[in-house]
Amino acid sequence: MHPLLLGGLIVGGLLLIDVLLRFAGNRGVGRLDGEADAIAQFHKEHSEIDAADCGRVVLTSDRRNAFFAIGSNGVGFVRGLGDRFVVRNLGPSDIVEMKTDGDKVIVARFNDVTLRRLRFEFASSGDRDLVTAMLRPA
Repeated sequence: MHPLLLGGLIVGGLLLIDVLLRFAGNRGVGRLDGEADAIAQFHKEHSEIDAADCGRVVLTSDRRNAFFAIGSNGVGFVRGLGDRFVVRNLGPSDIVEMKTDGDKVIVARFNDVTLRRLRFEFASSGDRDLVTAMLRPA
């Protein structure tokens, strides 16, 4: 078989698989149903932390991320990725860089290879300010 034909078949097959996966994908996956869902997802991996110690939950406007204070134990972070949730207990050393962008946006870079530079858009500037205060060292 000619190498160009073989290369074309491989590339075409990969493109077809990508298109099929995009059409078959569940568009509602990776979104939090609300504050209780965010705490439940967090509690699945951090069962040692009592839900009563969790403060107000702040969801991003797309409901893919949630932040909440955990008493003096840091900040709970839940992020929807695909059909799973990434859960972290963040402290001041986990944030490399954080800045606000506009009225409702935080851009943060984490000290974690599984989290890259992320942009979080909130429903209000008050929510953004609350999360900024939670993530900044005291």
